Amino acid sequence: YSLLYIHESLRQNPADCVFLGYEYVWGEKRAQVAKKELSPSELFYVLSGSEIIEKVMIPLFGLSQANVDRFFEGLSPYTNDFFICGYVCRYVLKRSILLENSLSFRSDMKLGEDAMLFLRYLYYVKEMNVIKEGLYYYYVRSTGALESLKANPSLLFQCKMQLAEERHNINELYMQKYGKDLSQYYDGSLLFSALEMCIKLSREGYSVNYGLFKRYASYPPVRKAVARIDLTKAPLKYKLPIKLLQLDYLRLLYSLMYIAQRTGYKVNV
Repeated sequence: YSLLYIHESLRQNPADCVFLGYEYVWGEKRAQVAKKELSPSELFYVLSGSEIIEKVMIPLFGLSQANVDRFFEGLSPYTNDFFICGYVCRYVLKRSILLENSLSFRSDMKLGEDAMLFLRYLYYVKEMNVIKEGLYYYYVRSTGALESLKANPSLLFQCKMQLAEERHNINELYMQKYGKDLSQYYDGSLLFSALEMCIKLSREGYSVNYGLFKRYASYPPVRKAVARIDLTKAPLKYKLPIKLLQLDYLRLLYSLMYIAQRTGYKVNV
């Protein structure tokens, strides 16, 4: 059914891209594939022009102030937005666009390379077909490559740094084309990554890992993002570390995290 739906959407509207729904399957549980007949009017809808930026790019870029406020209120920062995940299994791309613009996965990236490629690809998209039906089953396992990556703090730092650089570079492309700075839409992602780096790197050691944390937190796009975060809704336990980040008291923040985790205080974000 998946290929039939994709083919039918392109037959009706030969767009530059097809974006489709997916469903998580947790653990080793087998997915129950439901074969559902959809009429042509239910099958897909079309996005074009500024709709692609507003409805697809912005959610895919990362977490904004609104997402951070949800976190401050004790909610998940993530919403149920259909476009928030850019897994490669969710899209069909036009080969000519990839070749003509030398678009490919960054071979040195181990995290988020699919979403970053898709963000770059969208720069050239005039129309896209959106199939909301969950046509792909994404199996999440505790022993998967992503979970193993998260358990390696220094490698996770490298990946987060690459993501920050890619977001910045892609935003520069869109600024040249549309004259609009979209960085505010991923301020929260850079903030949470900075806090995550501080927590996870301080668990492993001090001198070498502090240098890695400082490098990430001092990266100009990260500093700019952190400085813009509004702490009005932040409870004290989050306000203090974020304020130290904003004031560039990086060694003090890292030292506090380092001490806290060695005195039995549970620290997480």
